[in-house]
Amino acid sequence: ERLGRAWSAGRKAREKTTAIVQAKLEAEPHATELRKWQLHRDASKESKESAFFFDGTLSLQKSVTIFGESLLAAEREARLAGDEAAAADYARAAADLEQTIYDANRAGIEYFEREAGYVRRGYHGSRVDGQETGRFEKAGLVGFSFFQHTSRDEDPHWHIHNIIGVAAKADGDGKWLVPDTLGYGTVTPA
Repeated sequence: ERLGRAWSAGRKAREKTTAIVQAKLEAEPHATELRKWQLHRDASKESKESAFFFDGTLSLQKSVTIFGESLLAAEREARLAGDEAAAADYARAAADLEQTIYDANRAGIEYFEREAGYVRRGYHGSRVDGQETGRFEKAGLVGFSFFQHTSRDEDPHWHIHNIIGVAAKADGDGKWLVPDTLGYGTVTPA
């Protein structure tokens, strides 16, 4: 099913972004891959290129990362020592920890969707008798999550990226619309 209409307004912004990136790369010809990514990100902001998605990241405390990595290291050491039973125990414990993190992330996503899963209908720019003429409607968000074990600097850092698309399915009529993203920055844990 096609979600929304073709991305037409973004073409000019992407062309502007490309020009800005090229100028930045010419100014920094020896930029690393990470720096090139940073330059592209900065150029996107400067050109006001529309977002294709939002990234809500579950970032775990360093102690959780260290504990998880120690389980994986213990599994490797047990396997190298030929102790398959101990290796299996450590692997199971690491998998249980990851599943717990996935479960916590899922609960967070469900909370986020409950609190911020809305689309706006109608015109919201004027008021009649002090009330907006547009309305907010509950909607289901679309996205996916992926687990990462390292930071951009390749340091151990367990975290989950939750990629939330810029389309939401309205509960009322099932139409795919742009979500009301103004609430995304105001959702706080209960």
